[in-house]
Amino acid sequence: IFREFSHFNQDQSEVLPDTLNTDQPIVVASPTGSGKTVLFELAIARVLDQMQSSVMDCKMVYIAPIKALCSERYRDWVHKFSPQDVKVVEVTGDMEGQDVEEIRSNNLIITTPEKWDAVSRWLSLTDPQLIFSLRLVLIDEVHLLNDKDRGHVLEVVVCRLKTLCCPARYVGMSATFPNVEDIAFWLGGSECVF
Repeated sequence: IFREFSHFNQDQSEVLPDTLNTDQPIVVASPTGSGKTVLFELAIARVLDQMQSSVMDCKMVYIAPIKALCSERYRDWVHKFSPQDVKVVEVTGDMEGQDVEEIRSNNLIITTPEKWDAVSRWLSLTDPQLIFSLRLVLIDEVHLLNDKDRGHVLEVVVCRLKTLCCPARYVGMSATFPNVEDIAFWLGGSECVF
C-alpha cells in the first residue's frame, strides 16, 4: 500500500502507532497537504491485518462531503487496495435498488453523508447484519458536523450507527476545527491532534 513512501512524514509518524496498532476512535486536525489520507489508509490496513483470512466478512465506509472527493478516493483506492483483494465501490447519487447489492459485494464503500444516510436507514430496517459487518467508518472533513445546512446529516449517520451498536471504529479528519476534543469524545475515544 505504501510502496511509494520511503518514510512517513513527522505528522504521520506521530499518529501512526495509534492509527495502526489500536482500535480506538481517532480524530485528527491537520492542515491541508499534511498527509491525512495516509492515516485513513493506515486505519484500513489495520482492518485488513485483523481480517487476514476473510476480507469479504468486513465492510469499511469512507464518508466525504462531495462527490468529487469520493471519486478521487475511489480512483486512488481501487489502485492501492485491489491487490489486497479489497473490493472498492463508490456509492453516490440518488438511491437505487442496486446500491444495497453493491454494498453487500464490496468491502470499502465510498460515499457522501446524504447517500450513506439513505443507505444506512434502509439497511437498518432490511439488513441490519450488514451494519454489524462495518469495522471502520472514515469521516473526511469531520468539521462539517458544524455546518448548518449539512452537519445534521453526518450527525444522524453516526448516531444511527451507534444506536444500532455497530462495532465500527471511527476515524475523523479535518484541516481545521476548534473543538477536536469534543468530536473525539462524541465518537467514543481519545483524540490525536497534530
